[in-house]
Amino acid sequence: MPTLYKNLGFKVKKLREKINISQSSLAEALGVDRVTISKIENGERKIYAEEIKKLSEYFNISSDVLLDLKEDIEVIIEKNTTKQKPKKEIRISVPQKNLQKFKEVLLQ
Repeated sequence: MPTLYKNLGFKVKKLREKINISQSSLAEALGVDRVTISKIENGERKIYAEEIKKLSEYFNISSDVLLDLKEDIEVIIEKNTTKQKPKKEIRISVPQKNLQKFKEVLLQ
């Protein structure tokens, strides 16, 4: 079987174990045999779109996440360890004879 089915089966198994239910309980909720759930979890059986829909509704997750089309959301916040240097002041030297003109241009 292609890797897609194995990954999907692994994810179904982990989700099932996370909420602590048996294959039989999941099979009953989805309306399939326990053997079908076992084969899906082991990647030995293709899964139909309707079954993916039922699984995503049962586990309350998006089918995109179930199929690994979207990654599970993970928030990573990095600390900025470099300190910012204070900005230096800028000085402008203006001769006295041009001071009035400089003020007019700058302050208008």
